[in-house]
Amino acid sequence: MRKHSVVIADDDTTICHIIERHLRNEGFEPHLAFDGEQALRLIEEISPKIVILDIMMPKVDGLEALKRLRTWSSVPVIILSARSTTADKVLCISSGADDYMVKPFSLDELTARIDMILRRSPAMRVPPAIPLFHSGDFSIDYEQRKVRINGKEISLTPREYEIVSLLTRHAGKILSYEYILKNVWDNEYQKEKVLCHVHIRSIRSKIGDDAHAPRYIETISSVGYRFIPYFNRDEAISINRLFPTVNCELYTVNFCSNCLL
Repeated sequence: MRKHSVVIADDDTTICHIIERHLRNEGFEPHLAFDGEQALRLIEEISPKIVILDIMMPKVDGLEALKRLRTWSSVPVIILSARSTTADKVLCISSGADDYMVKPFSLDELTARIDMILRRSPAMRVPPAIPLFHSGDFSIDYEQRKVRINGKEISLTPREYEIVSLLTRHAGKILSYEYILKNVWDNEYQKEKVLCHVHIRSIRSKIGDDAHAPRYIETISSVGYRFIPYFNRDEAISINRLFPTVNCELYTVNFCSNCLL
């Protein structure tokens, strides 16, 4: 039985109560809000596992509520909206949403997407075999889900963290757009390359990376991305001794540069 708390925010009370009944029958603990201000107060009060957020709401609209929420919380957010354009989806995703569903929608699909997101949350994940990753001034703690540059923690959304985690676990390898979409989202998003572009752009702005002269994430044109592993001199020498085929020139290690995932 799930018993995860969910905040449902929509000014349409009928939709709110329909979702509430469905999720309660599925084992969730739903809490309702009917405007953006009420939603933010409720989220702060109960710390839900996930938030379902409508865009068109009074007082504070859903997009503004999402932006404010992302200044102090990384709780997963699913956007519900009647708007179906790619521009609307990109705007919400780039503002910190984890998923976007167009009205009208299937309640069973909503439940499936909630389950998928919760499976990726820290409390639902199996601890990784390698808990820490270091590369120059970059580090990631997979158990704590924390990314740091020069020891300073970087605030990432859940999706942004998943992308960084995936790239660093395959450091040096080129990950195709399709591979990233499949592993961070699901098969439904296999053709939504714009999701990768938007999230990588946001990640780069937060970690201080330059797309034209990358230190961390390199764009492989029309293919995907790779994380550039960097080691100090002693680490590079040790790696070269263990793995003679690994290129440690300039201490930038290119693991399996021809490998494509």
